Amino acid sequence: MDLRTRLIAPSFNLLKDGMIGDFDLDALVKRLLLFETYIIDSQGLTEIPHLIQAFTLDGLFMLLEAGVLKLNCSFSDTGSLSSSESVGETSSKAMPSPFRYKFVTVEPAEINEYVNLLLQDIEPGLKLTSRQTIRLRRAIYSSLERPDSNTDSLALKATREEMTLSTQILKSATVITLYKYLGIRAKLEDIEIFIQFDSDNNFKAESNIQNYFGFDQPTTHQVIERSCLAIARRNDRVEQMRRFSALTGFSDLDLPIFSEKLDFLVSTLSPDVQEHRFHRVLELTGLPQIKDVAKTRIDVRQLLKIKDSVECAQFRQWLATTDAMSDEEINQQIHSFSKIVGRIIGGEAGQNIRFLITNAIGFVPVVGPVISVPLSILDKFLIDKVFPRSGITAFVDEMYPSLFKN
Repeated sequence: MDLRTRLIAPSFNLLKDGMIGDFDLDALVKRLLLFETYIIDSQGLTEIPHLIQAFTLDGLFMLLEAGVLKLNCSFSDTGSLSSSESVGETSSKAMPSPFRYKFVTVEPAEINEYVNLLLQDIEPGLKLTSRQTIRLRRAIYSSLERPDSNTDSLALKATREEMTLSTQILKSATVITLYKYLGIRAKLEDIEIFIQFDSDNNFKAESNIQNYFGFDQPTTHQVIERSCLAIARRNDRVEQMRRFSALTGFSDLDLPIFSEKLDFLVSTLSPDVQEHRFHRVLELTGLPQIKDVAKTRIDVRQLLKIKDSVECAQFRQWLATTDAMSDEEINQQIHSFSKIVGRIIGGEAGQNIRFLITNAIGFVPVVGPVISVPLSILDKFLIDKVFPRSGITAFVDEMYPSLFKN
């Protein structure tokens, strides 16, 4: 299974502080077109009402039953048993073991039971009939992406190795934590930090952070904890990619945590890169982008038809080549005269236009009656050579705008 054809990511925007933002229908539609399978990394199934509003209930059933949209309610995240208050806030409780930590893997005990509880929370607000509710439950259970439960997680092991063997990654994570939570711009050379594991996943930390920045003990403890968790949760996402055979996103704040040897891999595999390319094309061409989610309805039948089309495949391949192109070059490739004419000739009006082109010559004195018949036989070959129908242009000018009912 090629993980580059599958994406697992939330359908809500994630804010810089880690909180959940608005439902991103625009990104969701792009992902459905750019990937064979989009697995929504569900936030407690709270995206279901938004999906019904955008696609209608029947449209949502079509997406789920087609297998192009799936849901993930499983999670396997790293947590800290010494979880502290928000960084910068001093806890009223005394810390029994400063600079000592224990990381554990947190996951639901039984996924079906967990999903049932989530459904009980959202169903009252959906206002569905009993029959619709039953069908929705069945569709959701059928669409759940279930990773291999027998696969041992490698995330904690990788985190332990990185924190003890690579001080560069640990320093980078600390620099990011200081800026993200305290607004302090530190340099790698300012930081001295060392991690030592006692047993299992228990470890202690030694650093110069408290003295160098003048922090109190609780704040220093929290900074180190958040820095180590940043590394752990980066590895959680890599583990998620392995278990689901799908790409997952990395935020801009996470990227510096990767060592230099992985930078190219991250930029190559990041699904955000392809989405940014798509967004750029839409901006240049002035095509519709979803801004008012409440008023937007998506034609699911048309979406599934476009998703499987040759033109969509050509567009995806072409997008990957646009990084080095200027805005003018992109516009030229999309709207060149020959491709526009070719798109029209190859589209729904094509037969009429071909008829006029080939038969109008018959009205030319002397020459017309002689060549009009053989040209009718060869017109497709000739016209396709002169005016090749561009799948890229057809996708941008015809197919993508046709998704939006309003």
